[in-house]
Amino acid sequence: MVKRLRSFAELIQVSAPKIVERFVMATLNEYAKEIWEITEEHGFHRSDRGLPEEIALMHSELSEALEEERKDGVPYYVENGKPEGVVVELVDCIIRILDSIYHRYPDVDIDKIMQEKIEYNNSRPYLHGKRL
Repeated sequence: MVKRLRSFAELIQVSAPKIVERFVMATLNEYAKEIWEITEEHGFHRSDRGLPEEIALMHSELSEALEEERKDGVPYYVENGKPEGVVVELVDCIIRILDSIYHRYPDVDIDKIMQEKIEYNNSRPYLHGKRL
C-alpha cells in the first residue's frame, strides 16, 4: 500500500518524531561521515569513479526529482517500504554530494563552508545586482 503525503507539514508530522529521535543536532560533517561509512560498507567506493562521474550521478538524482514532480509532485511517500517522492530524490542528491565531499576531502569542515557561503549570499544585493 502506498501512503501519499500531500504537504510538507504532513511530511514533518509523520516523520519528524523518528528523525528527531535519531538525528538531534546532527551536523553536515556528521551526516557526511555516516553516509561515507554506509557507502563504504556497501562497496560503493571500490570503483575508480572520478569526480565527473560522481557529478553525473548527482545530476541523475535531480533528474529523478524532476520526474517525480512531473508525475504527481508528491513530496514524500512510501511504496513497498521504500521512501519515494520529489523530496526523497533531492535528499538522494544531497547524500551523493556529502559522500563525494567526505570521500575526496575528509578534513574539510562542510559546516563552516556552508555557513560562510550563506553569510556571503546574504551580503549580496537583490538578484545579485542583475536583471533576471
